[in-house]
Amino acid sequence: MRKKAVVVLLLLALCYILGLVTASYLIHHGTRLGSAVTRLLHGKVDPLIVRRDFNQTIYYVTDRKEGPRSNGNATYLGDYAGQVSYGLIKLQIPEDRVAGTEISEDVIKKVEPLDHDTFAKSLQDRAAKPLVVWIHGYRPSFDLGALHCAQLAHDLNIDATILSFDWTSSGSSLGYTRDLLQLQI
Repeated sequence: MRKKAVVVLLLLALCYILGLVTASYLIHHGTRLGSAVTRLLHGKVDPLIVRRDFNQTIYYVTDRKEGPRSNGNATYLGDYAGQVSYGLIKLQIPEDRVAGTEISEDVIKKVEPLDHDTFAKSLQDRAAKPLVVWIHGYRPSFDLGALHCAQLAHDLNIDATILSFDWTSSGSSLGYTRDLLQLQI
C-alpha cells in the first residue's frame, strides 16, 4: 500500500514539475507561439483539417471491470478489473453540432470489446494516420469519458486515429482513496 501511495505521489510531483516547465517555456517563448496562431487564424498556414461526416470510431483501453451488457453494448463499472480491456466505440455526431458544445449520450451507437490481437491489428492497419491519445481526468464514468473524447475528436476535426484510455474511477471525490487503493501499480 505504501509503495502504491509513494508511486502516485511521485507521479503527481512529476506532473507538477512538468506544468512549471511548460508555464516557464510559454512565458519565454509565448510570443512565437502567439504569432504562429495568429498566422494560422489569418489563413497564412494551412492546418491539418479534413471535412468529413462524423461517423467515427474511437478505440478504447480501460482497466475497469466489465458490467452487464446494455442494448448489446459493453458497459464498464467503477471497479478495477486487474487487467485491461480493449475495444471500439462507434459514434454518430450530428453534422450541425457547433464545436465546443456538449454532446449527448445518444451519439454512442456501439461499444464493442475486442481481444488484444484484433485490437492491435486494427491499430496497425491505421498506422499511417496520427494517433491522438485521450486520458480523461478524475471522476468520469466510462460513458462520460467516451463522450468527452468524442467531443474533443469532433472539435479537433483532424484525420487521425483517436484512442481513449479510461482508468478506473468510482465517480466521486470521496471515492478517490478507494480508487487509489484498488490500483495495481
